[in-house]
Amino acid sequence: VRVDLALFFGALHAWVQEHWDELDPEPPLEAATLDAQGAPQLSRMIDTARQSGNLRLYACSASMRFLELPAAEVQAKVDVIAGWQTYAKLTLEADRVVTF
Repeated sequence: VRVDLALFFGALHAWVQEHWDELDPEPPLEAATLDAQGAPQLSRMIDTARQSGNLRLYACSASMRFLELPAAEVQAKVDVIAGWQTYAKLTLEADRVVTF
């Protein structure tokens, strides 16, 4: 099963600027606790899923512009830069949709 993950605003900024793992986990759990238990970082799990072809990362084009993220920098970190119309179409065609 392929999963499409759309990143907007703060999530997009954290992913592109490589601050993703600083936000996961949130307090009271700390990254050091996960590291001590040998738990993988979220960014590694995402990269593994992308490499397997089971996960596609999308960047919201409006979020990218509002955050003033350079298109080339964003494109290097995601699979697709798309607008709201694309997300609406994907949502309509999906078997399941999860939002956070």
